Amino acid sequence: MTLPGLTLAVRSRPPLAEGLAPALYVHGLGGSSLNWSDLMLRLAHRVDGEAVDLP
Repeated sequence: MTLPGLTLAVRSRPPLAEGLAPALYVHGLGGSSLNWSDLMLRLAHRVDGEAVDLP
């Protein structure tokens, strides 16, 4: 994703169904979007999630 003056990496999984609630996973200091990989898999049937890598 590119924003004015900033490029962010976004990790996403294809939703398992249509109409799932959106979820945004944001890591803490020193983390990355990889911190959410297991949880994203476990919740894939409940939410359509994306994890962002903050600078």
